[in-house]
Amino acid sequence: MKPLKILYIEDDDSQRISFAKILRKNGYIVTAASSGKKGFKKFSKSPSDIILCDLNMPGIDGIQVVKKLKKENPQVICIVTSAHGSIKSAMKAIEHGAYDFITKPLHIEEFNSSLKRALEQKKLQEEIHDYASGLEEMVKKRTEKLNYANKQLTALNKLSNRLSKFRNEDELINIVPELLTKSLDFDRSLLLLENDGKLMLRSFYFLHDSKKMNKIVKRYIKEGNFPVIQPMPQCFKENRTIFKKNIKRIRSWEINSIVLSKRELPSSFVLTPIRVKNKPIGVLAGNLQYHPRELEHQDIVRFETFANIVGLSIDKIRGYHNLERKVKERTRSLHTVYIELKKKARQLEKTTIDLAEGNIQLLAVKEILEEKNEEMQDILSELSQRKNELQSLLDSSLSGILMVNTDGKIVAANQVFSEFFGVDAGKFIQKNIKEFNKKIRLKFAFPKLFNEKVRSFLKSEKDHSVHVDHAAMFRDALEVLKPVHRYLSLYSSIVHDRNDKIVGRVWAYTDITKEKESDEQVHAIIEVSPLPFVISRVYDDKILFANKPLADLLGYKVEDLVGKVAPDFYYTPEDREIVLTALKKDGFLKNFETQVITSTGEPIWMIFSLVITRIGSESAIVGALYDISEYKAALDKLALANIEIKEAQTQLVQSEKMASLGMLVAGVAHEINNPIGAVRSMHNTSMRAMEKLKTEFSKLVVNDTDVAKEAKRIFQIIDDANEVIDIGTEKVGLIVKQLKSFARLDEADLQKADIHEGIIQALMLSRHEMGNRIRVVKKFGDVPKIRCYPAKLNQLYLNMIINSIQAMPAKGTLTISSRLIGNNIHIKFADTGIGIPKDKLEKIFDPGYTTKGVGVGTGLGLSICYKIMQEHNGEIRVKSKLNKGTTFEIIIPTNLKV
Repeated sequence: MKPLKILYIEDDDSQRISFAKILRKNGYIVTAASSGKKGFKKFSKSPSDIILCDLNMPGIDGIQVVKKLKKENPQVICIVTSAHGSIKSAMKAIEHGAYDFITKPLHIEEFNSSLKRALEQKKLQEEIHDYASGLEEMVKKRTEKLNYANKQLTALNKLSNRLSKFRNEDELINIVPELLTKSLDFDRSLLLLENDGKLMLRSFYFLHDSKKMNKIVKRYIKEGNFPVIQPMPQCFKENRTIFKKNIKRIRSWEINSIVLSKRELPSSFVLTPIRVKNKPIGVLAGNLQYHPRELEHQDIVRFETFANIVGLSIDKIRGYHNLERKVKERTRSLHTVYIELKKKARQLEKTTIDLAEGNIQLLAVKEILEEKNEEMQDILSELSQRKNELQSLLDSSLSGILMVNTDGKIVAANQVFSEFFGVDAGKFIQKNIKEFNKKIRLKFAFPKLFNEKVRSFLKSEKDHSVHVDHAAMFRDALEVLKPVHRYLSLYSSIVHDRNDKIVGRVWAYTDITKEKESDEQVHAIIEVSPLPFVISRVYDDKILFANKPLADLLGYKVEDLVGKVAPDFYYTPEDREIVLTALKKDGFLKNFETQVITSTGEPIWMIFSLVITRIGSESAIVGALYDISEYKAALDKLALANIEIKEAQTQLVQSEKMASLGMLVAGVAHEINNPIGAVRSMHNTSMRAMEKLKTEFSKLVVNDTDVAKEAKRIFQIIDDANEVIDIGTEKVGLIVKQLKSFARLDEADLQKADIHEGIIQALMLSRHEMGNRIRVVKKFGDVPKIRCYPAKLNQLYLNMIINSIQAMPAKGTLTISSRLIGNNIHIKFADTGIGIPKDKLEKIFDPGYTTKGVGVGTGLGLSICYKIMQEHNGEIRVKSKLNKGTTFEIIIPTNLKV
């Protein structure tokens, strides 16, 4: 084993020299250095395996050495030494890359043991690194395989979609080998189909082979004599996948003149059957010739999947062609039947017309028909049956129905029709509809309206049907006077055959007498009602009827409201959903308050009740409404009045509090002034007496220096006590004066006042709240005295200061500034507190609203401040940022006039 190189850095010469000798005796190659700087130079010239370094060296210490050398060579092993054995220093060195820490004096056994552990750890780290690298390479290869498999599966998915679009089997067969080669990374692919018990090559794709090779295979396809190798029939017969690899030779191809070079001989290939309905119809072959990888199990599975997709696509094409063939055959058969039926229909139509000419012609036709063959009898029987079925269908209808052909001739009518008009409609079969209409028009109360409706329907020849508008049904009902008075609605629809050719028209008359009478009764009740009423359809919410009170209320004409969508009048979309949900669930809604939009776009308050009922033959919503706008306005005024009363009560209570406080302060001040006056009087007397005592006593002890000295000390103590009493009484007097000034009981009217004096007094009163945690910064500008209500402004200052103090539960700074801008004095109270959320700033001046916790604020302080500023024609503004602080700005005019 190669001896290890050690760089030994030690500033103590004796230790360095002695231990270096020991290291060399133990087989180590030692390079010694007396400082960190020299150690760096020697390491850069000749790197060492181990660094043994003293921790506490002048200049560059051991930790700096470890950091730099580990940065240059992370693999180097660093061991630090120290005589002090500081655990903290050792841990710091190890954090920066040192392996171990050895205390002085150094022993070779301890060093060898530490070095052995370090080398073992280094070896273990290298093994872990090598293992991690191998594992990373393994993961990389596995990822590449998964990506490759995912790529092939994606290609199969796209391929499946592409193959499903083919409708020609030959086109599909020709493209399959190319798609296999490109999608699953094969070099060659062949597709063989079974024909008369033999496998025949139908298509191929050789991606990398020579033109000559491709030309030979094409010729074999054309001539139909491609040499099939043995595994292919086996694959087809056994209906299973066959995989061959490491193929050295294919004898049958050499015999049949396909002479392949070693490069052209297939190295491996896979064969799988192509199945249609689980039965093999051919073989799909794939060859890996030039590809560097080997086929795996998953590759073969994907190859089989590809073959299954091809089989399904071929089955789909064959099924499609089979279906197409059957459809064509069925179409031809139906066309033949249709021609025959059409021919018979024309004959039957002619026969029907002849039948209508009279009994004589009918007998003649009957004699002719009896001479017809059995086939004609069957046709007549079928025609009669269909005619009877049609007549039964018509007679079962509650509407009077006429059927007219394209020539305008009546071909059918039911009994209800005859009853409506008191005529025998059967007598008009094969008569022109115009002739019939002339006969019945006089039975209508308004023949002209009947003519107009008929003409309007005849103009709509391009329409397949006529939409039934029930509102129009009642409005345009046709009144029949005889044989029975009734109301009829008229509809007409064009009739088409299967080829969309017009073959006639149906006219239907429906008796709506009861519905119209019911509708008129409802309308009459609603029309005379003083309340607004509306009727709308259920299925489309369109207004069918509205009375004049509703139209006047909304600013519309009655006819302008009809046809509009009722829910569009809701001012609030949510109310619309509530109404529709309630009607859907219960079928009615009572006393619902909402706002509706008038013609001017303004909302008004209404209360309404709705119910779903039937009007005529359809469901409708009937609603009764009532205007409650004045009621709502009165409620709003009442709420506003309550707020104003509460504010007035709050202000009154606060004023009473301040008045009581003033009286209390005045009483307390009076009670304090009396004893303080007595103390001051007696204090002055005591001071004068003490001066006389000093003079007389000094005369008595003039010859006794010790007594004089002791007396002087006692007199000094008495003087100091008198000075404290003097300062204390003066301070109490000042406090009493400030209390009386703050209350300002004698200044209920406008007075000239110094705003700075009021602020200072408020600060004095709130000093106990601040303690030592709040620093106050005063930035007073040059502002004049102003006319104001001093007591109320003092109350405002105190509220501002208390609010700021409560906003700074820990430490903070309150900055109070003032300046004159124009005719206004601007006073700012800026704190560094918690701030006020943006969504709450608009509410802080509301009475009772507080952002403080329970028991901290009443919610009245700022509302009172706001009221005080209104009384001074001033403003109060606020800016705040969360966790930054809040600034209140008071703006007071200097020329206040009341």
